[in-house]
Amino acid sequence: MAERFRDSTTWPDRWPALVRCPRCDGCARAVPAADGRAAVVRLSCPSCALVREGRSGGPARGELRLGPVDDGRTWRDPDTRLISTWPDTPDQIHPLWLRAPCCGGEVLWAANEEHLAYLEDYIGADLRERPEARISPMGRRWVGKGLSWQLPDWMKAAKHRDEVLATLADLRATLPSAEPG
Repeated sequence: MAERFRDSTTWPDRWPALVRCPRCDGCARAVPAADGRAAVVRLSCPSCALVREGRSGGPARGELRLGPVDDGRTWRDPDTRLISTWPDTPDQIHPLWLRAPCCGGEVLWAANEEHLAYLEDYIGADLRERPEARISPMGRRWVGKGLSWQLPDWMKAAKHRDEVLATLADLRATLPSAEPG
């Protein structure tokens, strides 16, 4: 356990996201498409050779949503004139590989090994220091915040520290081993 954790304004990278393969239940990787298409993510599984592409905003709430690549998912309601989006179907929702129940029904998750290491360092530290946040020149939002500002209160609570650290250790044990060579 670290004595001190000094949060940075640089967040851990969320890519590649490790997800549960929908075909073989193995560990698949989701990365942004190499051709530079905005918000397009490519999911690939080394175990069963599954490859899927879809639009995604990134991992959130313990899952990765991959919607269709085409833009035909939105429509304008003729009565209210509001733009709506078709709902996601179950085959578009992929649970993250590093996801487990913790602290009475909460979901503890990490997108990848870098994110997991950040959580282990932050939760395990006796002293947690955050950078000073400030208002942007436009006065619209806070800037200079580290990831610790986004973590839920139950995860940061001292009474849950041992359980969260134990769950993080269990998640680390499920990481696929690095392939030689």
